[in-house]
Amino acid sequence: AEVLDLLIEELRSDNLVLVENATLAIAYIVEDSSQMFEGNKYNKTMMNLIEALGLLFETSNEKILLNILQTFNILITTSNEIMMNHTGTYLQALFSSKTDLRVFNLKQCLVLQAFLISIQTLSLDEAVIYEFAFDILIKKDQQASLASVDFWTKIFQLDKGEEILKELVPILIECC
Repeated sequence: AEVLDLLIEELRSDNLVLVENATLAIAYIVEDSSQMFEGNKYNKTMMNLIEALGLLFETSNEKILLNILQTFNILITTSNEIMMNHTGTYLQALFSSKTDLRVFNLKQCLVLQAFLISIQTLSLDEAVIYEFAFDILIKKDQQASLASVDFWTKIFQLDKGEEILKELVPILIECC
């Protein structure tokens, strides 16, 4: 937690290389140590991390944004109460971000992962999420489309999305 606290401070730097390296290091630490956030022991660090990363959503640096997305998507899986309380805000920030989230395949896959987890735990506007997943399928990018198909499979396993099946089938047929 001490190393994370130091890296969180680096996120406030004006030096983009330093911020980029700090977000990458944070992403690796969170990925390797996500279980430490499952309890309440590191809630203060979690709160500081969410706040600091959230302030960087408007960055034009794509590497920083990808590191932030990777970190948030790992934190969502921890079911930490603080992260769950901020997941809706995180997803809204993704949609309102000035950076085009549909540019990178990895972003699309990570966003779908976040949506899938959030649908299971939050009451978000599913129509907006479904529209985003439709758009990914229509782009006809193989990696992103596979993530979208996986998303839809899990949605139907959760007994959700039945109402849009008529719209989804033609898109799937066209994509495949």
